[in-house]
Amino acid sequence: MLQPDSVLNLPDDVRMLDVLRSGLNHATDVRIAVSFTRCSGLALLIDPLREVTDRGGRIRLLTSTFQSVTQPEALETLLRFPGIETRVQTGSVGFHTKFWWLRGNTGNECWTGSSNLTKGGLAANIEWNVRHGDARILEMTRLQFDRLWCRND
Repeated sequence: MLQPDSVLNLPDDVRMLDVLRSGLNHATDVRIAVSFTRCSGLALLIDPLREVTDRGGRIRLLTSTFQSVTQPEALETLLRFPGIETRVQTGSVGFHTKFWWLRGNTGNECWTGSSNLTKGGLAANIEWNVRHGDARILEMTRLQFDRLWCRND
């Protein structure tokens, strides 16, 4: 599949789910920051995520309790999932990020836009996400993710 630089999740077109599955096929370092994590979205990516960890890759997922949309059951699944580190932002400041960062042997990319880790965000809703592959942007966003990861709410 030719990797687009922008995805809208329109019917009969490439969806965010498609580009993430494709990127996860080769990823060894994955960083995800989404405000909402639901079982419906996790189910769509659980096998590709498992494949990343099976080949020795690292996955870090940062999510939140913002607006109480994240499902506790999804978090419990992630906690039982070997090889995925998960942190939850619970502070008083809204956490409304949608960021997907993938590094692999065949290329590096990050996506930012409007897709959360939900079925709607990845496959059903109209969502707009833009791909970045520039080395400078990738390094800057990696450092920014690390800042959020280490933040105390």
